[in-house]
Amino acid sequence: MKTFKARHLVASFMLGSLFFSGVGYAASSLAMIEVNFLPLKYYFDGVEKKAPDDQKGFTYKGTTYVPLRFVAESLSKKVGYDGKTTSIYVGKQKEGTVTYMEDMKTHTSDTGYFFDGPLTTFETNTGAKFIHGYATYNGIYGEGFIKNEYILDGQFSKFEAYLAPSLDWSKKPKSDNVGDLKLYADDKLIYSSGAIASDIQEPIKVDADLKGALKLRVEFTVKPFYNTSYNSAYVGLLDAKFIN
Repeated sequence: MKTFKARHLVASFMLGSLFFSGVGYAASSLAMIEVNFLPLKYYFDGVEKKAPDDQKGFTYKGTTYVPLRFVAESLSKKVGYDGKTTSIYVGKQKEGTVTYMEDMKTHTSDTGYFFDGPLTTFETNTGAKFIHGYATYNGIYGEGFIKNEYILDGQFSKFEAYLAPSLDWSKKPKSDNVGDLKLYADDKLIYSSGAIASDIQEPIKVDADLKGALKLRVEFTVKPFYNTSYNSAYVGLLDAKFIN
């Protein structure tokens, strides 16, 4: 037996790790419960599929709970979440439904040595904080980069995000070019941030039209330092999301 808080169970298991931050509940609703994890096997039309390690099924008070995202996507159904109404959509999505970038499966992916992966918390040079998106950083004589391609199949209307240097940049000499972002829909350039300065006063808003797009390629690069006296610093592709 393992013991977890109810909020953790709902966010990580019942919703199948639906979103990075999970589903929020009032502190007064928290309770300690015990669950029994099971080595469940899943068969779809007679074909076995293995659930990810972080989406295990379990029993609680005689009921078996399985990861919704894993089951739905195994049936070729998209899963979305509307935070305003705390509604989950399987299959056809409500207009305006958000899917965060870190919850999208990549078709192809290439990341540099200085790639730092999905965010936990990112604080910008002006002190704003984000919990969704990706961060990459620069090193000496090396750049960080993300080059991901996503299959959209015309399901999304737009892509939104913010770009900003990390708080570390406020302690370093000013740079007019710490990185840049380019977006390609069906191999056509639809957005280019240009050079991102280290001292911007607010995050740069990214708003790209995806209507009818079958795929999106994201190229996010952070420029290297050529001075060994400075430590690396981050640039974030923040609150990055696909909207139906």
